[in-house]
Amino acid sequence: KKKARGKQDPALPEPQGSCAPEDVVVRPEVAGAVAGRAVTVTLVLRTRLAEACTWEMSRSSFTWKVTSGSDEIWTSRECPRAVPSRELVVRRETRSETTVTWGGRRSDAECSRLTAWALPGYYHVTVAALAGEPRSTQIELQAPAPATITASPEAGPGSTKDKGAKKRQRDREEKKRR
Repeated sequence: KKKARGKQDPALPEPQGSCAPEDVVVRPEVAGAVAGRAVTVTLVLRTRLAEACTWEMSRSSFTWKVTSGSDEIWTSRECPRAVPSRELVVRRETRSETTVTWGGRRSDAECSRLTAWALPGYYHVTVAALAGEPRSTQIELQAPAPATITASPEAGPGSTKDKGAKKRQRDREEKKRR
């Protein structure tokens, strides 16, 4: 890849084996979260020490949760399928990204889909790689935008419905004249 000034980007370092669990730093980012819908959480990954390594993201190496104050709204402990299994290359100097999805509802012991939706307001998304420091970000679940109702073009002048109404009115007037 060439840059505008004709200089080439330096090659990214190749991974040297598996990442040490405590070396992986994961930070959550969330944009545009709306109550009543699934929320995509972008995970930004870097290493502390290794120049580049491979990290096996899985239920046993990564955990995350959504809280509101002391209220635990949702957790991957109760919904382990919300943690995808992926092999990721993580580097010290270049951010790596992957995403996870919170369904927007509270979790329960069965991770059922019958729980209440999280209401509009402020929440914290906290993520952690095994043996790593938990990192958190505050998100605001916006209220969904009200549905926009547009007038149907069928009811306008000259529409079929309009012509039918005019015909019925003429028929009534004609009956009165007889």
